[in-house]
Amino acid sequence: MSKSIRPLNNSDGGSLIGILIALAIIGVLVHPKTSPFKNVYFDYQAQTTLKEVHKACKNFWASEITGAKNSGSAGGMDLDAAMSADIFTSRVRGGTTELSNCSLEIVSEQPFNFKKRSDVELTIENGSHEQFTATARHTLGETTYKIDAQGNLS
Repeated sequence: MSKSIRPLNNSDGGSLIGILIALAIIGVLVHPKTSPFKNVYFDYQAQTTLKEVHKACKNFWASEITGAKNSGSAGGMDLDAAMSADIFTSRVRGGTTELSNCSLEIVSEQPFNFKKRSDVELTIENGSHEQFTATARHTLGETTYKIDAQGNLS
């Protein structure tokens, strides 16, 4: 007796059709137009951009407080550390230093080096230290996010 050849079955019992169906399902899940995860990715990109610009602005204000504009990231000090330092009390609370408004143009330069993503619409609505607000939305996303002076996302 001769063995019949079954071209759709391999020696392990899995079929070519089963493999093709699995590949088709994976393809649908990862394709940008049909993936159920695309909005999660777009939201993540918008939120990450807001956190990065907030951090860059904090470093900008810290550099103004410490007078370390050319040393990058306020000489390693961020705004929280600068605000708790005596330097903040003497210069800002004493009224001798007024902090400038943060803008995309400022934080995109040395030493802050903020890099805006081309696929995220980002706006700094209020660049002041006390009332900072910025919004971001991925160009393919549906949700606009906002960050405040304390770094709270909404």
